[in-house]
Amino acid sequence: MAHLPHTPRPRHLEITEHVSPADGTVIAGEAGGPGSDWTLEALPALLGADDDPVAFVP
Repeated sequence: MAHLPHTPRPRHLEITEHVSPADGTVIAGEAGGPGSDWTLEALPALLGADDDPVAFVP
C-alpha cells in the first residue's frame, strides 16, 4: 500500500458508481470537511487508477 501523507480527514466521503452507455462506468466522489480537497484529488489513485494490472499477483 502506498504511503499516505498525514492530512486532515474529511467528515463525509461518498463514493458512487454510475453506468451509462455513452460514458461506460464512472466513479464519482463527494467529500466535505477538512481534507476533502486532498481526498477527492487522491481518490482515483486510492481506488487503483494508477495500478498496473500486469504486475498484480493474487
